[in-house]
Amino acid sequence: MNAQQPAPPVSDKPLIEKWAPTEWGPEDKAGAVNRTTPALVLKSVKLVKQGKVATLGKLYHSTIPAFGARSWNMIIPGTPTGGPFGKNALVYHDELVTTEIGQIGTQFDGPGHIGVRTSKGDFYYNGRWREQAYERGAGGRVVGMGDLGPEWVAEKGYVCRGVLLDAPAYRGVKRLPIPKTTTSPGIVTAADVKGMLQKQGLADLGEGDCVFLYTGHGDLWLNAEWKTLSLEERAKRRAEFNSGEPGFG
Repeated sequence: MNAQQPAPPVSDKPLIEKWAPTEWGPEDKAGAVNRTTPALVLKSVKLVKQGKVATLGKLYHSTIPAFGARSWNMIIPGTPTGGPFGKNALVYHDELVTTEIGQIGTQFDGPGHIGVRTSKGDFYYNGRWREQAYERGAGGRVVGMGDLGPEWVAEKGYVCRGVLLDAPAYRGVKRLPIPKTTTSPGIVTAADVKGMLQKQGLADLGEGDCVFLYTGHGDLWLNAEWKTLSLEERAKRRAEFNSGEPGFG
């Protein structure tokens, strides 16, 4: 908890509505992934019929869209970095990456990524306060998120029924627009979710399901075509992508 008065704006909803402790107890660090029980895993794997795989990850590249000042920069030290070694003349490459590793391209945010600034300090998952959660190194420097790190989620992992909701098909458009008003078709409501499930002939959502909402916004930088675009076109698409996004609201 912060001893100093937090800078505005603040919201005390987490305190008033008692967001903590969660249903998994005050010591839990993982959240909704706790719904991935052995029974759910066994139920989910029975849904596999064709054995197909799909790529959900996004391309890492220095020119991809990124929020604020975030960036992805990678270099290969030496070409190759080392070798040749031994009778087989082995050579190898290393890589040096400078980036916000959890918040660029394919993001893997943990419980410590998003919090709420309250009148008592910055409130995070399960009632943890930002300053108390930090893992600190030499000189008090923050070197990790401690009990709010993504590793607690990763230790459990997700095996689930995946439900892909096709919002553009439901709206009858190629890509949902970036919302400019509260009535924008780029905002997906609970009623829309029910409508998409019905239109796509899918069973209702259940506990432990993993929901994937396709809006078309990510098509502004498709993996297969990004490197083929001119620098000018990439800049144009970055600007549009970063200007807002459709989605749940």
